[in-house]
Amino acid sequence: METPGRPTAAEIERLLVGHPARYTRVEVAAKSGVDSALAEKIWRALGFATLPDDSVAFTDADVAILGRVRDILASGLLDEQTVVRLARALGQTTAKLAQWQAEIMIGA
Repeated sequence: METPGRPTAAEIERLLVGHPARYTRVEVAAKSGVDSALAEKIWRALGFATLPDDSVAFTDADVAILGRVRDILASGLLDEQTVVRLARALGQTTAKLAQWQAEIMIGA
């Protein structure tokens, strides 16, 4: 339900995400050159739900970041296990920050 003077969910998503969703999880992995199983591990470690194969939920920014992961792995700077661990740490930290922000807004 829309509230006059407040942004819609679509407007908020556009502001936060910045790019329209245009890829499925299989497409984003293929386009970035990252194995789809590793991409799935990274998304789950970040705290995202596992999506159906035909769900269009990924953006060009997702392709770009997975491409950077591919490059980091290829350079030998990090291994897959470390990448997943870092993603998990980032996901947990982000979840905690979101919880604190929600508590602040509810208490306001």
